[in-house]
Amino acid sequence: MELEQNSTLLYMKVKKLIETDINSGRFPNNSYLPNEQQLCERYGVSRITLRRSITELEKENTVMKQQGKGTLVLKHDKYVSQLLDVDGLSETYQTMKSLHKHTKVLSKEIIKATGEVSKWLSIKEGSEVIELKRIVFISDVPESLDTAWFPLDLYPDLFPRLADDVSTFEIIKNIYGYKFEKVYKELSATVTLSDESKLLQCPIGTPVFFFKKKLSDENNRPIHFSKFLVKSDDIVYTLSLDYSKVGIIDNSK
Repeated sequence: MELEQNSTLLYMKVKKLIETDINSGRFPNNSYLPNEQQLCERYGVSRITLRRSITELEKENTVMKQQGKGTLVLKHDKYVSQLLDVDGLSETYQTMKSLHKHTKVLSKEIIKATGEVSKWLSIKEGSEVIELKRIVFISDVPESLDTAWFPLDLYPDLFPRLADDVSTFEIIKNIYGYKFEKVYKELSATVTLSDESKLLQCPIGTPVFFFKKKLSDENNRPIHFSKFLVKSDDIVYTLSLDYSKVGIIDNSK
C-alpha cells in the first residue's frame, strides 16, 4: 500500500489506515502491532511519518508503546446509541460515565430561516432563528459536529445561555418547559469535506454518519431541528421494535 509522500497530512492518513486495520480486526485488541519495518512497508511511508502516526494514536488511547515489547492495541469499545432516542449525541455520551465529554461552541448567531430550516420547523421562511454550531470531544478527541436551529419566538433569552459544555436539551426541558413527545430522524452515510476534516482531525473523505433530526412537543409543534456528523468508526447505532405493538406481525396466522 503506497501513499503519496508529498501530502502534508500524510501522517493523519496513515493514522486512519491503522485505525481501520484495528477496527477490522487485522490488528486485534490486546495484540501488538507489527514492527516498524513491516508497518512502513505496508503503508509505504518512512519511519518518521509512521512514528508520528503512532504518537497520535497513543494520545487517543488507541495504542500504547511498551518498551522492549512493541506497540499494544488497547481495547476500545464503540459507543452505542439508540436510533430512536430523543436525546442528542452529546447526552448519549454523557451517560457513559467512563468518558470525558467536552462540548465546544464554534459559533452562534441569529439568522433568517432558510427554506430547509423553515420547512423542518414549520415556520415562515425568513423567520428569525438561533443557529448554534458545536463540536463534541470525547477524551479530547473530536467525535461529532452539530448544527441546531431554535425558533427565536419559542426561546426568549436563549442566546446568552448557549455556551461550552451546556446541554441545550436540559435548557429546553428545565427552563422553557417543553416536552419532547415526537422525534423524527433521517440517517445517511457520507464523507467529510475539507473544513469538516480539519475540525474532526481526520483525512478528507473519512466515512461519517449524517443525521437530520426534528423534535416536536405534545402539540406536534416542531421545537428543535438539527444536523450532525458522527465518525462512523467510533459508534454503533441500534434499533429495537416490539412488533406486537406496532402491528407489523399478525400472530393469528
